[in-house]
Amino acid sequence: MMIQVFSEFFPGMRGQEGKRSNWSAIAGSAVIALLLCLLAYQTWSDKQTADKRAYDHLVDSARLAERGIYSMFATNRSLAVAVSSHILTSKGGLACPIMCDDDLRVVQKTYAELLPGLDLLVMDSDGRTVAETEVGMGNRFPGLFELVEKFRTDRGALAAVRVVRNMRNEPALLVPRPVRDRAGELKAVVVLVEPLSVIAPLFDLPQLGPGHSVTLLDGDQTLLAQVPAPVAINIGQQLADFSLKPGPVAGSVWFKSPLDGRERLTVHRELPFSLTSGQMTLLVGMDKPDYLDEWWHSTQINIALSVLIVLCWIWVVVVMRRASAYYGQLRESIAVTRKVLEEMPVPVALVDKSSGVISHSNAQMVDEFGALAGVGQPVQRLFVNDSAWGDLHSLSSTPPVVEMVARKGRLHVELHRTDLGRLDKQEENYWLVVLIDVSERFLREQRLHHDAYTDTLTGLANRRFFTEAAAAEIKRTQREQHTLAVLGLDLDHFKRVNDQYGHDVGDLVLQSAARVFQSALRTGDFAARMGGEEFSAFLPNADIAQATAVANRVRQAIASTPILLPPGEVLTVTVSIGISLWQEGEEDLQPALKRADQALYQAKQNGRNRVEAFAMGMTEASDE
Repeated sequence: MMIQVFSEFFPGMRGQEGKRSNWSAIAGSAVIALLLCLLAYQTWSDKQTADKRAYDHLVDSARLAERGIYSMFATNRSLAVAVSSHILTSKGGLACPIMCDDDLRVVQKTYAELLPGLDLLVMDSDGRTVAETEVGMGNRFPGLFELVEKFRTDRGALAAVRVVRNMRNEPALLVPRPVRDRAGELKAVVVLVEPLSVIAPLFDLPQLGPGHSVTLLDGDQTLLAQVPAPVAINIGQQLADFSLKPGPVAGSVWFKSPLDGRERLTVHRELPFSLTSGQMTLLVGMDKPDYLDEWWHSTQINIALSVLIVLCWIWVVVVMRRASAYYGQLRESIAVTRKVLEEMPVPVALVDKSSGVISHSNAQMVDEFGALAGVGQPVQRLFVNDSAWGDLHSLSSTPPVVEMVARKGRLHVELHRTDLGRLDKQEENYWLVVLIDVSERFLREQRLHHDAYTDTLTGLANRRFFTEAAAAEIKRTQREQHTLAVLGLDLDHFKRVNDQYGHDVGDLVLQSAARVFQSALRTGDFAARMGGEEFSAFLPNADIAQATAVANRVRQAIASTPILLPPGEVLTVTVSIGISLWQEGEEDLQPALKRADQALYQAKQNGRNRVEAFAMGMTEASDE
């Protein structure tokens, strides 16, 4: 039947009409059944792929949301440290021996842009209020005395978080932090009261599209934040009981929100901050229709093809049994089939397997790709890379995403290709090619990949990318039997820069150092920012002498590069660099990085702005 359908559909490919044997019917039925099985498997495989892509997207989004939460608590910690520093360095006085209200309000004003609506309270070691940004805060929140008592009796007690109502009767987080002297004795307790309204903007991530939601709950299911904003409940209220069901991908769950009743594929994270149960719950979800939209379009095409195949199968049985009587009806049905294929909403083409020439293309194919998709044209010309069509022979059964040249520009399409074999008695073998435009999805995945592997401040590779690249380089080093050097770099007195000029200038210094660091390395060397003011690089095929030369070039380049500050002031910085070599038998680069850190520490000890290579007997770097 397939032979007859395509002989009618594509002129010049007809066999001898009306002369079919029982064996032909059996063979045709087997082919039809196989095609249906392939389409069913393709639909199932596409569903698994859609679930996995959605889950990976949610994992990345959850990681960014967690980073925002940790950033907020890091800001809280920085604020508490500022207050603590004032308390510990203050000589006191008769009026306010620990800290005055005015001093506390100065700190509040300093952090007003980062933490709008923040209230501060300082209590002494006996639980008495000594300074507050709003009158009456000490009596507003019950249980503060017990917290002070806990900090005083338990030196290992950490900050705990709970939900309260602030002085403006808004739902807020109460974060107490102890202040201890050098002997570890409690000197005071700093209490931060931060409105919950500052949490939601942390989740307003650019990659979150329609149908996405981010929910943050306290341990007792109190709603701390949600994006989009909730309608049926206020921030700070408790949610009704809900359950999480296992999702389609390991690590995922189905979450039916009690707020809007919609079921979402969700990534579930527990964050250790809540006072009530020791954790907060982060739920990042995506509606089924949103992430399955492309899969559903692909499934519709498969259903249309399956229905078409089944109809043709029925038609061929009728024709084989009553060929003479019903042959005219069969031709009419085939005309309907041709109309269905021509009207399919996606580009479809028949391509000769041996020559790669297009034997037929539907109207959508010609509309999308123009004359290049016409009959008789080489299909390779539609690809940005001419060899892409030939490379498809070595790919797995998963539909590949390739870049093609269309009328409106370059497109990334998912290429579905079915081997039709020989049609009728002709010698040629054919591919049935169906193209689905996935350009938006491809660009979204590219952006997510870039964000996951790049340090956003400096543009260098981040720690994750560095670790993966180092693993690959070690394999190449073992295979080619050459040396591999490691540099550990740290900016000298960077804390002074932050303290004197502020973090904005600190960011400028990091960006400048990263640019100079990257440009001073050799072609093939790999640089990364490991965190803070720490950078690393691995140098393939370099021994200690060569690595020392590169390191000194980096050190001199950074020291001789002036940094122009916004007020017009010029700042220069220096770096200390440690060098080590990867040793045969080490599974990863961590031992070499540790030795480079020891050499870096020695460079710091020897006066900074210098390069040191690792030598046995070097001490490990301290946390300071």
